Amino acid sequence: MIVRDFLDWFSSAPVLERIEAVRLMTRAYFTGGIGGDTPEDVVAALTLVLDDPARAVRAALSWELASEINAPRHLVLGLAHDRSEVASPILARSPLLTDADLIDCLSVGEPLRHLAIAMRENLSADVAHALAGVATSRAIIALLANPGADVGAKTLRRIAHRLGDVAAIRDVLSQRSDVPVDVRQALVASVSDSLLAFVTQAGWMEDARGARVVGDVRSALTVELAGEAQDLHAYVAHLGASKQLTPDLLLRSLMTGDAGLFGAALALLAGQKPERIAGIIRSGANGAFVAAYGRARLPANLLPAFAAGVEAIRDLRGENAVVSAGVNRAVVQRMLGACLQVETAELRPVIALLRRLDAAAAREEARRTRERFRHAAAPVTVDHLPELLLEYAAAPQVMVPECDMPVAPAMVEDHAATEAAPTQEPQRVALAPVAEPQRTRIPAPTAAAAPRRIAALSDDLE
Repeated sequence: MIVRDFLDWFSSAPVLERIEAVRLMTRAYFTGGIGGDTPEDVVAALTLVLDDPARAVRAALSWELASEINAPRHLVLGLAHDRSEVASPILARSPLLTDADLIDCLSVGEPLRHLAIAMRENLSADVAHALAGVATSRAIIALLANPGADVGAKTLRRIAHRLGDVAAIRDVLSQRSDVPVDVRQALVASVSDSLLAFVTQAGWMEDARGARVVGDVRSALTVELAGEAQDLHAYVAHLGASKQLTPDLLLRSLMTGDAGLFGAALALLAGQKPERIAGIIRSGANGAFVAAYGRARLPANLLPAFAAGVEAIRDLRGENAVVSAGVNRAVVQRMLGACLQVETAELRPVIALLRRLDAAAAREEARRTRERFRHAAAPVTVDHLPELLLEYAAAPQVMVPECDMPVAPAMVEDHAATEAAPTQEPQRVALAPVAEPQRTRIPAPTAAAAPRRIAALSDDLE
C-alpha cells in the first residue's frame, strides 16, 4: 500500500528523494490516485512531514498546499506558523487563512513573513492596518503597491506616523491619490526636517538661514493644503496634535486672504463652536473677537496683526485681489500698517516677517508682469539680428553722394525726388575730426552670414 511504503521508506530516504515523495503523495491526494488507501491515511502521512528536520521538505509541502482550497486546514496552519521560508507560500497564497489567522501570524516579527502577507491577492482592511503597525519598510512598500489590499485612511496615517521619515515610503505615498490631506502634511513636515538636516550638514546654508528657508516653504505648503482639506477641523486637529499650530502659521494663513484655517484654529484653541467663530469673523464683532482670542491664549502682542488681517479679509471679500507667492499683498499691507502703529519690541519680528513676505510677493508680481508682456508681443531680440541684416542686404539700396553709407529702401523714392528737383550747391563745412565710435562686435556666425557692406552701418559719415 502506498501509505505504508511511504512511511517505511520516508524516515531513511535522502532529502531530495523525500521532497519528490512529498510532491507525489500530495498530488495523489488531490487527484484521487491513492489506490486502496483512504484520504485520512494520506493526510496522516502528510502530517508527519511537519516534523521533518529538513526545511526544504516542509517547504515542498507548503508549495503544494499553498493554493489548494481543499487542503487539510491543520496542515495549512501548521505550515503557516513554521519558519518564514517554509510559511511564506502559505501566507502569500492560501485561501484558507482567515483575517484572525493572518493577524496572529504577524505577531512573529520576521520580515519575510510580513512581506508574504503584504503580497496576498486580497488583503482586508483589518490585516492591512495590523501589518502597518509592525511590518518593515520593504513589506509596507509591497502593501502600498498591492492593488488587492484595502488600505484605508487610518492605515495610511499609521504608516506615515511610523515610517514617514523613510524616503522610499514617502515616495510611494506621494504617488497615491487617496492619501488624506493630514497625511500629506505630515509628509511635508518629514521632508522639511530631512531637507533642513541635509543642507545644514552639507554646509550649503547656515543653520539659521536654512531653518528660515525650509520653514517658509513648510508653512506655505501647510496653509495651501488646508484649502484642499475636506474636513478642515480635522486637519486643524492634526496640526494641533503634532504641535504645528503656531502663531506664525496662523499669521501666514491670514496673509493668503482666507480666514478659514485661522477660524478653525481659533475655535479649537478657544474651545468654541466653529459656527460661532465663523460668525464673529464675518460680522466684525471686535469685542467678541478679542474675547475669543484671549481664550485661545494666543500671544497678546500679536492681536493687532490678527485683528487687522481679519478686518482686511472681511473688507476685501468679493474683490479679485492679486495673490502672489501665496500672499495677498493688500491684506499684508493692512496687517503691516496696524503693527507699525503700535510698534513694540515684541512686534518687530512680526513686522520683519510681513515686510519679507511682501517683498517676496512683489518680486513674484514683477515676474508675472514680465511674462505677461513677453507673451503679449514677441519683441525683436538678438536672435533675430542675422535675419534682419540679411533682409536689409538683399533690398535695393542707394548710395548718398559723398557718403558711403547705404540707405534703407524706404528712402529710395525720397532720394530720387530730391535729385530730380533743382537744388543749390550745398556749402561744405569742415568738420573737426572725431574719435571713432566703439563698435559692437557681432558673434562670428552672425558676421559670416551678413555681406561685407553691412559693416558700413557702423562707420561715421566722411
